[in-house]
Amino acid sequence: MRGIYIHVPFCARACPYCDFDFQVGRAPDAGAFLAGLEREVSGREAELAEWTGSEGHVDKDLSDATWSTVYLGGGTPSLLGPSGLASLGEWLARRFPGAGAAEFTVEVNPEHGDEALYAAVRAIGGTRVSLGTQSTEAEGLQTLGRVHSPAQALASIAAAASAGLRVSADLIVGWPGQTAAECAPTWRA
Repeated sequence: MRGIYIHVPFCARACPYCDFDFQVGRAPDAGAFLAGLEREVSGREAELAEWTGSEGHVDKDLSDATWSTVYLGGGTPSLLGPSGLASLGEWLARRFPGAGAAEFTVEVNPEHGDEALYAAVRAIGGTRVSLGTQSTEAEGLQTLGRVHSPAQALASIAAAASAGLRVSADLIVGWPGQTAAECAPTWRA
């Protein structure tokens, strides 16, 4: 089983619970990001070939590989927007032609999850979105430093499902000050 994980290290703001590597404060430049990604993969071709037991270049030896999963995580991949996701999808198809995985997931923040973004996810082969919902309660979202509203979270889930994508939603329970009884509304949503 082979999988590809691409870390998209951009966030609009730093959430207080997050320990992942990311940059805050500037809009992501998809072109610069893809150029850096290409340099990283090119610079590790020998290492990748060793891991896969092949000799030669990634382009030659992994181009026919079947990928079980592709995961675009972060950071916030949805900050790339539809055109940035399209560029990333084109790069993946060119660099790893067998990347048409059975499960292709893109992490999305609910405030970005609209029809255009989900159409772009589908166009690059996406089958699933992982929504950074975290809570469906306004107090929880504020405590967790999230900018979307409960209504946006639910609308984003519905829009993803309408686009034919499978949906997972990250939920954080036990945030500071939350009681066990207060967890129930999030689970029911």
